[in-house]
Amino acid sequence: MPPISQAVALKIAVQLLLIGAAAYMLKGQKLEDFEWTVPGIAAKMELMIHPKYWLLGDGKPVPAYQQYVKTGLTFYMLFYILQIPKVPVVVCAKNELMGAVMRNCPSLTKKYWPTLWMPIGSVQLLGYYVLRALRAAYQDPSSNWHREKLLSKGGHGLTLDQMTDENARLNNDSHVILMINSSMSGSHSYESITFGEQMRGSGYRCYHLNQRGAANADLKAVGVQPCFNTISGSGDLREALIWLAKRHKGARISLVSFGTASAQVLNYLASEGKKAAVESAVCISPVLQMAGLASTGFMHNRFELESLKRNVLARHADEIESALGKATLTKAGNATTCAQFHEAVTMQMCGDEPDDEMTYADFLKAHSTNSISEGIERPVLLLTSKDDPVAKFADAFPGDLVKQFKSHEYAILCVARHAGHGVLFESIMARNWASTVTTQFTKSIAWVQKQKKKKLTAAASSSGSSSNSGSSSSAGLSSSSGGSAKKKGR
Repeated sequence: MPPISQAVALKIAVQLLLIGAAAYMLKGQKLEDFEWTVPGIAAKMELMIHPKYWLLGDGKPVPAYQQYVKTGLTFYMLFYILQIPKVPVVVCAKNELMGAVMRNCPSLTKKYWPTLWMPIGSVQLLGYYVLRALRAAYQDPSSNWHREKLLSKGGHGLTLDQMTDENARLNNDSHVILMINSSMSGSHSYESITFGEQMRGSGYRCYHLNQRGAANADLKAVGVQPCFNTISGSGDLREALIWLAKRHKGARISLVSFGTASAQVLNYLASEGKKAAVESAVCISPVLQMAGLASTGFMHNRFELESLKRNVLARHADEIESALGKATLTKAGNATTCAQFHEAVTMQMCGDEPDDEMTYADFLKAHSTNSISEGIERPVLLLTSKDDPVAKFADAFPGDLVKQFKSHEYAILCVARHAGHGVLFESIMARNWASTVTTQFTKSIAWVQKQKKKKLTAAASSSGSSSNSGSSSSAGLSSSSGGSAKKKGR
């Protein structure tokens, strides 16, 4: 008989518990006389539910609403334990690197437990908006960052925010994390701030590259027309990494993206190959095929449209009016969907100059990732959810794309069963599970690189010692032959 796993044993134990509870409730009664109502069931389960009765055995009647609440909570807990926590599905090649990652990243092989009060993706999205609003009400998002202003070779202004180090625990050798978010909130977004705080608590130095004009930055340019980023362009990212590598010489650098910014990260890694300035990369809630984002759900569309009008339209009204005219400004202000807003403003001011007949869905499709490039030669982890409420998994990751992970040497796909978008909540305090996975992944890659260096150093020293011993032995042979010649001469 094969061994029983812990999950199966737990399910059997819970089923036996339910059978025992049913037997207890029916004790001393005929089946047809039992009161099959919520109050009736709750009254019989009272001894099993209320800790007070566990200890004292007091069988006093309780109000009906307490019976409803207790029974509901009991069955919800049973549902949560049995149905919600699942081991993530990992798709990757079978090689030495991926084997080391799986051994050193327990989060990829153990159950992911979503926050108890946000068990599925749609509820996590609602919780995200609620927590974002609460945090914005009591804290200025800019207080978490120190801003650096750069000028790209193309003449566009870039903003690079560094998360403040409250305890001054970091040094120049600390592992550097560079985040990039597709949202126009940039470093001021809830996911960027909370992720950065958690990574900083783990000993990482966190930076955030904002999209042009995001996070209350000015949309400025020198010698060229100011414009927004394209969805997939990696030019600004490349220049920010060059600046970081010079500032923190010898430090390890890893990339972390949110949402559609994964296209910029993947394009950068594919174009740079082994020359990439980063050691590893993590894409949180990536969207490889983006066309589905043209029509999102009501809740996401409403909140994102409000954010676009506040962070783009109101912030950069003068630049938009000078570039596109006042009529476009009015059209964007009257937009009722994110797609209408992007067709009026961001598609026209991103340097692509699309045709007037091109829809937002066509624009997204043109910038989608159609394959995992073989040019990627840095380990990259794509972390997503099967029930992502914003980017449907089946649309963002078609079957042919998922299959490519099985043969790619450096790319790994991790799919959680129940999680949100951008922030994958876990624990009762609603932490971001992605920060835990990122910490384990980057440390495992750093460990692999150290082992490679040790092997190379050992191989070089052994080859050097063998060459030295070979030269000394040859020298000994020549001297001995010289001595014998002298003897013969005598």
